[in-house]
Amino acid sequence: MILLIGATQSLRVAAAVAAALLTLFALWMLWGGRDFSPEEPEDGDRPAPNFLQAFRRSLSRSSRSALGMSALVVGYHLVAYANPHLPLVQVPFDRWWALALGVLIVIWASLAMDRLERR
Repeated sequence: MILLIGATQSLRVAAAVAAALLTLFALWMLWGGRDFSPEEPEDGDRPAPNFLQAFRRSLSRSSRSALGMSALVVGYHLVAYANPHLPLVQVPFDRWWALALGVLIVIWASLAMDRLERR
């Protein structure tokens, strides 16, 4: 019935670590385009972005929000599945595919709208 009821302790720890990483990713995405510097540096003064920074800059604020909220939802359900004794609301495990499908649709729709706006 529940994914990790009979799971080993290491599997529960792995789920908790994955949930923590997803939460950090979500918070980084949800932080938005906030830049508290008073003025933009000139292009020559700006360091070259790494892959993650370039990826984040390529997304609209709504796509960053969709990715961040989706990561929070998935992380929450990982914690709920890993700790069946906690009174957390969770999607029944036999319906995990509905959760995954919903998250994928939200992300796909948001990225598709970004692409349409760029045209």
